[in-house]
Amino acid sequence: MGLFDRFTKPKWENDDPEVRKKALSKIDDPEILIDLAKNDPDDGVRREAVKYISDEAVLIDLAKNDSNGGVRLEAVNLIGDGAVLIDIAKNDSDSGVRRQTVKKIDDRDVLMDIAMEDGSEDVRKEAARKINDDSVFKDIYRKRTDYRTRLRAVQNINDDSFLAEVALNGPYDNDPYSDIIVAAVENIDDEKLLRKIYEDVKVSDVRSTISRRIRI
Repeated sequence: MGLFDRFTKPKWENDDPEVRKKALSKIDDPEILIDLAKNDPDDGVRREAVKYISDEAVLIDLAKNDSNGGVRLEAVNLIGDGAVLIDIAKNDSDSGVRRQTVKKIDDRDVLMDIAMEDGSEDVRKEAARKINDDSVFKDIYRKRTDYRTRLRAVQNINDDSFLAEVALNGPYDNDPYSDIIVAAVENIDDEKLLRKIYEDVKVSDVRSTISRRIRI
């Protein structure tokens, strides 16, 4: 090493974040990588640094506390602690992080809770996709009385006959409930059933939804 090299900053301390990113693969000191993952001012550098970290405790800290959703998501991809993943899936502020975390969860009860309660449609759909069981959502629809829960349940059911039963049996007198019927109609593919509902259900929202889906 020459005299000049002794006073040259290492590349991971370069002012250019792209240079710092490229330097990560050459770093063999885990403490330096952890420091960059936690403290680098550039989100992209922190996210890239996460990929080189194997310490679960550090990854959990980053997944829960980093200010950038992309960094948190990268950490989530490397975490195996089920309890931590459930906590993140339920509480992270970024729907993209929650959705990615849901993909790593197999707890049926947790997935059901997320499928019914998460504020993001994409997250709810991902949880419902993992459950992939109409009978669960049918049971929820039958047993729960609150409007929002029943609506979410219907949105996750793919059984045309059951959905037609929902649409044909109402109730129609309470205006918010028409949303449930519309949701049922949106999920029905059987044209004969849609025509029957159109003929029997005299609710304008329902009929207009069917008209958009098939030629009346």
